[in-house]
Amino acid sequence: MIQPPILIPGDTIGITCPAGSIPLEKVQNCILTLEKWGFKVKLGKTVGSKKDCFSASDTERAAELQQMLEGAAAPIQAKAHPANRLGHSEGILVGGNLCLMTHLIGSKNQLDTKGKILCIEDVGEYHYNVDRMLIQCKNAGLLDGLAGLVVGGFTEMKDEAAEFGETVIEIILRITKGAHYPICFDFPISHELNNMPVQLGAAYQLSVTDEASLLTKI
Repeated sequence: MIQPPILIPGDTIGITCPAGSIPLEKVQNCILTLEKWGFKVKLGKTVGSKKDCFSASDTERAAELQQMLEGAAAPIQAKAHPANRLGHSEGILVGGNLCLMTHLIGSKNQLDTKGKILCIEDVGEYHYNVDRMLIQCKNAGLLDGLAGLVVGGFTEMKDEAAEFGETVIEIILRITKGAHYPICFDFPISHELNNMPVQLGAAYQLSVTDEASLLTKI
């Protein structure tokens, strides 16, 4: 089980009523005590409100609880990579597994990548398959007009790069040659333990510098 770090003064504690209603005055002592201890308090709209025997509607209570759980997402960072293409951009994050993304080409579910940050990763592929899939994506326009490209792990490859003649990084650089959007490699999105959660469909800022690559939800 993953144990979260202990709370320290300056941290924010959220108070919400995901079930029955409670009068605001009954929460005031709790708020004052937490603030006295040095914590910040984020009070939900469901505190002090009432709908029948509940604090709010099912939709409102669920939405507020989800918002409290998500909080402010911390930036995801990767070390600088010599093959990175530097730059800054913003856009909706799309993509995921390269194989599945390629299979969607030509269907009603084909990804719309224009002006968006595309992330790709895969597992258990041959280098020639990665090359073929990326060429198919390029021919379908999925690599044109991106806001940025985030390259995660291509793990458990079924052959050596020497057999194909290029590494996955070299394949990507060749196929995206001439593009002007930032690209970062070795980002912690993969099928291995080094796999950070991202929210597809959410807006992110991508910053690729000489020091590091940062993907920040906005």
